[in-house]
Amino acid sequence: MTPSLDHEKYKPRIVVIGGGTGLSVMLRGLKQKPVDITAIVTVADDGGSSGRLRSELEMVPPGDIRNVLTALSDVEPLLTKLLEYRFEKGNGLAGHSLGNLMLATMRDITGDFVTGVRELSRVFAVRGRVFACGGPSDCTEGGNAGRLDRRGRIEDSDGRRRHPARHDRAGGCFSAAGGA
Repeated sequence: MTPSLDHEKYKPRIVVIGGGTGLSVMLRGLKQKPVDITAIVTVADDGGSSGRLRSELEMVPPGDIRNVLTALSDVEPLLTKLLEYRFEKGNGLAGHSLGNLMLATMRDITGDFVTGVRELSRVFAVRGRVFACGGPSDCTEGGNAGRLDRRGRIEDSDGRRRHPARHDRAGGCFSAAGGA
Protein backbone atom coordinates (compact mmCIF):
# COMPACT_ATOMS: atom_id res chain seq x y z
CA MET A 1 0.00 0.00 0.00
CA THR A 2 1.05 3.53 -0.61
CA PRO A 3 1.44 5.76 2.44
CA SER A 4 -1.41 8.08 1.34
CA LEU A 5 -3.87 5.17 1.02
CA ASP A 6 -2.71 3.80 4.35
CA HIS A 7 -3.24 7.22 5.93
CA GLU A 8 -6.79 7.44 4.48
CA LYS A 9 -7.65 3.99 5.79
CA TYR A 10 -6.59 4.80 9.33
CA LYS A 11 -7.89 8.33 9.84
CA PRO A 12 -8.84 9.12 13.42
CA ARG A 13 -12.59 8.88 13.98
CA ILE A 14 -14.23 11.77 15.75
CA VAL A 15 -17.82 11.84 16.97
CA VAL A 16 -19.38 15.15 17.97
CA ILE A 17 -22.71 15.43 19.76
CA GLY A 18 -24.82 18.55 20.11
CA GLY A 19 -26.70 21.20 18.27
CA GLY A 20 -26.89 24.91 17.77
CA THR A 21 -24.19 27.24 16.53
CA GLY A 22 -21.30 25.72 18.50
CA LEU A 23 -21.57 22.35 16.77
CA SER A 24 -21.46 23.89 13.30
CA VAL A 25 -18.48 26.10 14.17
CA MET A 26 -16.54 23.13 15.51
CA LEU A 27 -17.37 21.00 12.46
CA ARG A 28 -16.17 23.72 10.06
CA GLY A 29 -12.77 23.48 11.73
CA LEU A 30 -12.70 19.68 11.97
CA LYS A 31 -13.51 19.18 8.30
CA GLN A 32 -10.15 20.81 7.47
CA LYS A 33 -8.33 18.02 9.32
CA PRO A 34 -7.65 14.46 8.08
CA VAL A 35 -10.32 12.86 10.30
CA ASP A 36 -13.44 10.75 9.84
CA ILE A 37 -16.31 12.86 11.24
CA THR A 38 -19.64 11.68 12.63
CA ALA A 39 -22.05 14.36 13.86
CA ILE A 40 -24.93 13.42 16.16
CA VAL A 41 -27.25 16.41 15.99
CA THR A 42 -29.97 17.14 18.53
CA VAL A 43 -33.20 18.02 16.76
CA ALA A 44 -35.56 19.35 19.44
CA ASP A 45 -35.95 22.94 18.17
CA ASP A 46 -39.47 24.32 18.36
CA GLY A 47 -38.98 27.96 17.37
CA GLY A 48 -38.79 29.89 14.10
CA SER A 49 -38.83 28.12 10.76
CA SER A 50 -37.86 24.76 12.31
CA GLY A 51 -40.65 24.96 14.85
CA ARG A 52 -43.22 25.85 12.21
CA LEU A 53 -42.16 22.96 9.97
CA ARG A 54 -42.10 20.60 12.95
CA SER A 55 -45.64 21.59 13.87
CA GLU A 56 -47.23 22.01 10.43
CA LEU A 57 -45.56 19.10 8.61
CA GLU A 58 -45.01 16.84 11.65
CA MET A 59 -41.35 16.46 10.79
CA VAL A 60 -38.00 16.56 12.53
CA PRO A 61 -37.03 20.23 13.02
CA PRO A 62 -34.43 20.76 10.28
CA GLY A 63 -32.51 23.89 11.38
CA ASP A 64 -29.55 22.32 13.19
CA ILE A 65 -29.27 19.57 10.56
CA ARG A 66 -29.17 22.30 7.89
CA ASN A 67 -26.37 24.07 9.76
CA VAL A 68 -24.33 20.86 10.08
CA LEU A 69 -24.76 19.98 6.38
CA THR A 70 -23.60 23.49 5.51
CA ALA A 71 -20.61 23.27 7.86
CA LEU A 72 -19.48 19.90 6.47
CA SER A 73 -20.12 20.74 2.82
CA ASP A 74 -17.19 21.09 0.42
CA VAL A 75 -19.01 23.87 -1.47
CA GLU A 76 -19.61 25.84 1.70
CA PRO A 77 -19.39 29.60 0.98
CA LEU A 78 -22.13 29.94 -1.63
CA LEU A 79 -24.10 27.01 -0.26
CA THR A 80 -24.15 28.63 3.16
CA LYS A 81 -25.75 31.76 1.73
CA LEU A 82 -28.26 29.70 -0.23
CA LEU A 83 -29.30 27.40 2.63
CA GLU A 84 -29.47 30.18 5.21
CA TYR A 85 -31.45 32.54 2.98
CA ARG A 86 -34.65 33.58 4.80
CA PHE A 87 -37.70 34.75 2.94
CA GLU A 88 -38.77 38.17 4.14
CA LYS A 89 -42.12 38.22 2.36
CA GLY A 90 -44.69 35.76 1.23
CA ASN A 91 -47.80 34.36 2.80
CA GLY A 92 -46.48 31.26 4.59
CA LEU A 93 -42.91 31.70 3.30
CA ALA A 94 -41.87 34.67 5.44
CA GLY A 95 -39.35 33.59 8.08
CA HIS A 96 -38.52 30.23 6.51
CA SER A 97 -34.97 29.48 5.44
CA LEU A 98 -34.50 27.93 2.03
CA GLY A 99 -32.42 25.13 3.56
CA ASN A 100 -35.20 24.12 5.94
CA LEU A 101 -37.67 24.05 3.04
CA MET A 102 -35.22 21.94 1.01
CA LEU A 103 -34.95 19.42 3.85
CA ALA A 104 -38.75 19.31 4.13
CA THR A 105 -38.97 18.78 0.37
CA MET A 106 -36.36 16.02 0.39
CA ARG A 107 -38.25 14.29 3.20
CA ASP A 108 -41.35 14.25 1.01
CA ILE A 109 -39.51 13.23 -2.18
CA THR A 110 -37.52 10.39 -0.59
CA GLY A 111 -40.21 9.22 1.82
CA ASP A 112 -38.47 10.03 5.11
CA PHE A 113 -36.22 12.57 6.77
CA VAL A 114 -33.26 10.22 7.15
CA THR A 115 -33.07 9.40 3.45
CA GLY A 116 -33.62 13.05 2.57
CA VAL A 117 -30.66 14.14 4.69
CA ARG A 118 -28.51 11.32 3.28
CA GLU A 119 -29.28 12.41 -0.29
CA LEU A 120 -28.64 16.10 0.42
CA SER A 121 -25.37 15.07 2.07
CA ARG A 122 -24.38 13.39 -1.18
CA VAL A 123 -25.46 16.34 -3.36
CA PHE A 124 -23.66 18.86 -1.14
CA ALA A 125 -20.49 16.73 -0.90
CA VAL A 126 -20.70 16.55 2.89
CA ARG A 127 -17.52 15.28 4.56
CA GLY A 128 -18.66 12.85 7.22
CA ARG A 129 -21.87 11.34 8.50
CA VAL A 130 -24.82 13.12 10.08
CA PHE A 131 -27.20 11.52 12.57
CA ALA A 132 -30.36 13.11 13.96
CA CYS A 133 -31.23 12.60 17.61
CA GLY A 134 -34.35 13.78 19.39
CA GLY A 135 -34.38 15.17 22.89
CA PRO A 136 -35.64 13.29 25.93
CA SER A 137 -39.29 13.48 24.85
CA ASP A 138 -38.96 13.26 21.08
CA CYS A 139 -37.30 10.42 19.26
CA THR A 140 -36.56 10.20 15.56
CA GLU A 141 -36.48 6.85 13.91
CA GLY A 142 -36.51 6.61 10.15
CA GLY A 143 -37.82 10.15 9.97
CA ASN A 144 -40.93 9.54 12.11
CA ALA A 145 -41.34 11.36 15.39
CA GLY A 146 -42.66 9.54 18.44
CA ARG A 147 -42.74 9.97 22.20
CA LEU A 148 -40.61 8.04 24.66
CA ASP A 149 -42.45 6.37 27.53
CA ARG A 150 -40.94 5.83 31.00
CA ARG A 151 -39.29 2.58 29.91
CA GLY A 152 -37.51 4.20 26.99
CA ARG A 153 -39.85 2.74 24.40
CA ILE A 154 -41.13 4.76 21.46
CA GLU A 155 -44.85 5.38 21.33
CA ASP A 156 -45.95 6.01 17.74
CA SER A 157 -48.77 8.34 16.80
CA ASP A 158 -51.00 5.24 16.47
CA GLY A 159 -50.24 4.29 20.10
CA ARG A 160 -47.96 1.28 19.37
CA ARG A 161 -44.91 0.98 21.61
CA ARG A 162 -41.57 -0.59 20.81
CA HIS A 163 -38.05 -0.42 22.17
CA PRO A 164 -35.87 1.72 19.86
CA ALA A 165 -32.81 -0.53 20.20
CA ARG A 166 -34.74 -3.36 18.52
CA HIS A 167 -35.64 -1.25 15.51
CA ASP A 168 -32.74 1.11 15.11
CA ARG A 169 -29.23 -0.15 14.41
CA ALA A 170 -27.69 2.80 16.23
CA GLY A 171 -29.74 2.13 19.37
CA GLY A 172 -31.22 4.79 21.59
CA CYS A 173 -33.02 7.44 19.63
CA PHE A 174 -30.49 7.94 16.85
CA SER A 175 -31.31 7.62 13.18
CA ALA A 176 -28.61 7.41 10.55
CA ALA A 177 -28.64 10.18 8.02
CA GLY A 178 -25.10 9.65 6.85
CA GLY A 179 -23.17 11.16 4.01
CA ALA A 180 -20.00 10.00 2.36
